[in-house]
Amino acid sequence: MLVRKFEDNDYHSLVEFNTTVFNRRDQVEESIFYRFYKNPYAHQIEKEILVAVDATNKIVGQILVLPSELYLDGKKYPVFFGMDFFLDSKYRNSLAGVILGNKFTDLKHGCGIGLTDASLAIFKAFNYKIVGYIPKYIKINNILSAIISLIPIRTKTARKYSFPDTVSVDSGKFIRIFEADELTSEVGYWNKKLIEFARSRDFITWRYFYYPDKYFVYKFLPKNQEEISKPSFFVVRPMVWKRLNCLLLVDYRFNSEDKAMFNNILQSTIKISAKLKMSATITGCSLPSCEKVLRKKRFFKFGRALEIVTKFQADKIYEEFNVDKVLATFADADCDFYYGSDKW
Repeated sequence: MLVRKFEDNDYHSLVEFNTTVFNRRDQVEESIFYRFYKNPYAHQIEKEILVAVDATNKIVGQILVLPSELYLDGKKYPVFFGMDFFLDSKYRNSLAGVILGNKFTDLKHGCGIGLTDASLAIFKAFNYKIVGYIPKYIKINNILSAIISLIPIRTKTARKYSFPDTVSVDSGKFIRIFEADELTSEVGYWNKKLIEFARSRDFITWRYFYYPDKYFVYKFLPKNQEEISKPSFFVVRPMVWKRLNCLLLVDYRFNSEDKAMFNNILQSTIKISAKLKMSATITGCSLPSCEKVLRKKRFFKFGRALEIVTKFQADKIYEEFNVDKVLATFADADCDFYYGSDKW
């Protein structure tokens, strides 16, 4: 058995392996193609994805990583979200798992978000540290719908929705946009003192406009100014969760010191959710300083918070910074891909 870097001619074997291993997932090949080939940072894939192959060059183990970028103190760094660490059961008594793990520890700028207990133990064994959390929050819009959803015979399917073009708030309005050029920050980040993951033009095009009408993107326009260099924005999508039709606040960017803007984002999301007659609104927030705003809007924590782990300057972050240092949302890693009615 050989552990090595992924190569282009491994593609079909990778699809076959993942189709077998993750047999409850939908559209496995499409998922791999989208996440690792259409990704704007895909040129880094062959350098970092690890596979274990047998004597016939068939993949029997893997550590997949999703390439991205990270901003801190005005500087940009490559990062890799680790995911889907799996070894065929036939080879679990071999050295393949140890070799895969040892090679993965060499990944200098590795990250992980939203881990199972087993995955968290693996990351900790690889000297990753927890530097923050993304608690999940829910606001029930329709209590009757929530109660009815508990009836076992009831099933839900995603509906077609008509999203508004504009949502008004006290200081301006959010307008729906249809291309990344209307949104991109000139410097690539919104908060210089926070760790932020990529929201470049290419990233936004890939994540939010690749599939038509899957995501709905809104940009803030102030009353007295038509455009600003780093516009606040948010992204939502409809989903089915626990048999409830819900609106997921997938992503947002704003000046973290401006809690009024975060309030505007929540208020606009709530308005859209109500207009579409959703049963609930769901989001995640990694900034504890924003919890007060969420609670005022009657969002409550539920479920398990998503751990944020990293080796990127991990000692410095862990020792010198509090957990209000990392801005991460459902849009980072693959947290959004498998949440709710989406199977990938």
